Amino acid sequence: MKLTTVDEEGIFDEYARELCGEFSRWALLKRHKAFEDRLAKYNVRAAASFNSSKNYLRPISYDFLSQIDNADEYGTNGY
Repeated sequence: MKLTTVDEEGIFDEYARELCGEFSRWALLKRHKAFEDRLAKYNVRAAASFNSSKNYLRPISYDFLSQIDNADEYGTNGY
């Protein structure tokens, strides 16, 4: 495929191919607040259960919280 123009959609598509399933892809979508648009376009079932107040945050593991003294300061991020 020959690239003739560059726009945000093209960049997101390239990241999808290059970084499929990697943490850096999640960080890119989070930084650009692009989860809602991309999910609605490419995964309607996942878009139906996406909660922007919760799903832009990664869960904090129980193992981490159980090993620190100030776990109550971290909270659960809604998970």
